[in-house]
Amino acid sequence: MKKNVTMKEKFHYWLDNKLLDGTKSMVYVLLISTLIMILICGVIVAICTDSSMLDGVWKSVTHIFDGGTIGGDEEEPAGYMIPMFIITIFGIVVFSTLVGIINNALESKLSSLEAGNYKIIENDHIIILGFDSEIYSILNELISSNENNIDSSKNGGTIVILDSFLTPQEMRDQVDTHIVDKKNTKIIYRKGIIYNTGNIEKCSANTAKNIIVNIENDSVTLKCVLAANLVLKKYNNTTTKIIASMKEKDNQSAAIKAIGDRLVLLDFDNMIAKMIAQSSRFKGISEVFEEIFSFDGSEFYYEPAPRFLNGENIKKAILYYDNSTVIGKYSSLGKTSLIPTSSKDLKIEEGDKLIFLAEDDSLIKCSEKASEFEEIPGNNVDVNSLGAPSTVLILRYSNKLELVLDELFLISSLTNVTIVLEKSVFSDPNVEKHINYIKDKFVDNKINVIVIDTFGINEIERVVVESNPDSVIVLGNKTGVIEIAADEELMRAQCEREDAQIMFILLLLRSVANDKNYSFTITSELHYCENQKLARDTGVDDFIVGSSIKNMICAQIADDVSRLDLFLDLVTSDGTEISFRYADEIFKVGYTYNVVDIKMYLANRSMVLVGYKHAKNGEERIILNPANSDTVAFNEDDIIILLV
Repeated sequence: MKKNVTMKEKFHYWLDNKLLDGTKSMVYVLLISTLIMILICGVIVAICTDSSMLDGVWKSVTHIFDGGTIGGDEEEPAGYMIPMFIITIFGIVVFSTLVGIINNALESKLSSLEAGNYKIIENDHIIILGFDSEIYSILNELISSNENNIDSSKNGGTIVILDSFLTPQEMRDQVDTHIVDKKNTKIIYRKGIIYNTGNIEKCSANTAKNIIVNIENDSVTLKCVLAANLVLKKYNNTTTKIIASMKEKDNQSAAIKAIGDRLVLLDFDNMIAKMIAQSSRFKGISEVFEEIFSFDGSEFYYEPAPRFLNGENIKKAILYYDNSTVIGKYSSLGKTSLIPTSSKDLKIEEGDKLIFLAEDDSLIKCSEKASEFEEIPGNNVDVNSLGAPSTVLILRYSNKLELVLDELFLISSLTNVTIVLEKSVFSDPNVEKHINYIKDKFVDNKINVIVIDTFGINEIERVVVESNPDSVIVLGNKTGVIEIAADEELMRAQCEREDAQIMFILLLLRSVANDKNYSFTITSELHYCENQKLARDTGVDDFIVGSSIKNMICAQIADDVSRLDLFLDLVTSDGTEISFRYADEIFKVGYTYNVVDIKMYLANRSMVLVGYKHAKNGEERIILNPANSDTVAFNEDDIIILLV
């Protein structure tokens, strides 16, 4: 049986809904109530005082807006005083309520602004999806880039960060702690689910320069790029790129098929493996990678080629730029051609841009006259030839182990490789299968696998004595579990434990080296930059922080997407790579060379001089992008840094 709803219940229901609708509805209800009260009191006054209806309404209005008006009504009749007293009290209540509504509305708006719940209107800004401890390296790179970009007519100095967990104030506090001076960069913080299309759209994604997905987890990364792609497709945006990285090959293929050219998907494992292998052979050169891939120091620039060089071989351009190094060109059709991977007759054409390695774009100046050079005596040694025989000790298992071995056997004449694994890791069937595959793959090389209970001082000393290594490599993660962890916080905790164990092993290695008077280089992979600072006192020669390198490259591409092909060429296995050779493998030791002669000697052999590590007066210095006018006399232990 249906229950009849009374008018009172209906009115309360209507009033409740209006009050829940927000500030506008509450003001609307208050206004209606006031008008009704004015009319009622106006009618009563008109009847009791024999005045007109209009006069009664006016008196009601004056009393409701000014409570002091009733003070002049002492001689009026009771029929007038009572309704005027009531409406005066009503007016006080109305204005008190209105002040409360406005106050609550302002507090709600401020809370909403603090939470980042407002639409952003920016142009040429960069959006970062995800906030973690590695975001600071991205921000530092973008801030350095914006510092050089001081064109106030462009709003390219804005970064928008969207995170699912931290509030804008929490993000702001953390960034302010790590980055005190933001130069001319404005950072906007937003909280919201990072793979929600509405949240991404509110970040003005359709007018963004590029979008960086700063997430370690593949599944979350995939959801982010799909959501960002939907927003960009909605606005038919074909210029904004989504920059991300994934570890699993299947996930990479799925993302590329779903999104296409709008997605810039980077796979860094091969590149990090090369860095680890190169750093293990050449002491102290990991900082070369950091400087080249960051906006600090020497970096890559694109500048229009002078018209008088049209039709000339690109090697001729080297002679016209003293304080910068020409490494290739970027055609008007958007194709990147680097000297090491292009034909020897690569010519400059109309509309081409030259790609430079320079400390600052202000130093890229074309001279009116070409530098003079002459053919110099070299050792005519193939730069791809194997280095001196050596032994390597690799501690801990990583999914990059095979890639590191590929590179080690490519650049070194290894006589022995010892791989040390913990029993708990080797008991994993997938790890054991991979190790057996590696042993079969390198069957012609001497590879020893040692399984230990745990990494302790006795075990470390035993494997060092048995292998007598020239270099030791400590790899980053022992199994793939970190790369497929479903929870971002769990992944972070696992990586922190990994770094802690690595630092413990580094301390043990240095202790053994000191006690037993061993001399070997130590190269270590770490997950996080802040742990690199803590581990410096362990005596490690080189650190490779994969996430930092990844963030540097992502920031470079996000700042200028034309750099994409250049970095893809540098990170792929069959592209151009940064290589190192001892100076005496290529040049005569003790002979004074003009740098321009060295550059042309190498360019004629499809190589580019990036710089060198040079010892002078007992001090070792890494010199990148040396000027054509400089001179150098190499020592035996000097290292040449090349693009090959």
